[in-house]
Amino acid sequence: MHGSRLRRIPSRSTAETAPKPRSTRTRRMSSVALFASLMLMLGAGSAAATPTAAAPRGAAPDCSSSGTKCIALTFDDGPAPRTADLLDILDQRGVRSTFFMVGRQIERRPATVRLVNSRGHEVANHSANHPDLTKLSKNEIRAEISEVNKQIRREIGFTPTLMRPPYGETNATVKGVIEEFGMTQVLWNVDSEDWKDHDAETIERRVLADAKPSAVVLMHDIHNTTIEAVPEIIDGLAARGYTMVTVSQLLNSTHADTHHSEDVPTLPHSSGPVL
Repeated sequence: MHGSRLRRIPSRSTAETAPKPRSTRTRRMSSVALFASLMLMLGAGSAAATPTAAAPRGAAPDCSSSGTKCIALTFDDGPAPRTADLLDILDQRGVRSTFFMVGRQIERRPATVRLVNSRGHEVANHSANHPDLTKLSKNEIRAEISEVNKQIRREIGFTPTLMRPPYGETNATVKGVIEEFGMTQVLWNVDSEDWKDHDAETIERRVLADAKPSAVVLMHDIHNTTIEAVPEIIDGLAARGYTMVTVSQLLNSTHADTHHSEDVPTLPHSSGPVL
């Protein structure tokens, strides 16, 4: 309205006030504007538009295809202070991962649980207090699992389907209780040993050396050096032709071994988080 003035318009006859056909030039400009708007909505024809490497949420790759090498990156013991930084790294490279969370950490950082889920990653159960479940009674094991299931459901609206026993310590009793909840026990077959070295280059080198199709890689988002190693791990795996997926995506399309192999030992209890 800057600089404009209102003036009284004299009344006209119906013939004078009837809308006139638009000129050819006006119709052409309207068509161009409509086409441009459509292209912007579709993300085409814009110099600012940049492709993203992230697959749409729910669009899982077919890991059973002979031409696809899938591998699952997993992170234990969070949510941690730098989990959000890790999510940024994963998002920048279009990678989806699985986070096995501890109940006491969830209580400290419930917003991070929601953030992990909203970014398209998988939230899973890693017990309430990170004990050796093999030393507990069935009821105590049930309590460790059910508490975290309730916490996760409270934050993201649904119950996890995967459970990883702390330290990888399991037996028939632990596995049976996990299955009582309709959950799948998930361990690993590639161990980054990031709890031991606290050196980004060593962690990267170990993961890349041990990587194999349909593997489940164990890492911990509580260690800064692990987060520093992740960009090079992802780039190295991608260069070797791997597609990085969540554990559920891997299990849904392959018969991946969810248990650690005999040559990958359980973790020492000193490796656990400080709760």
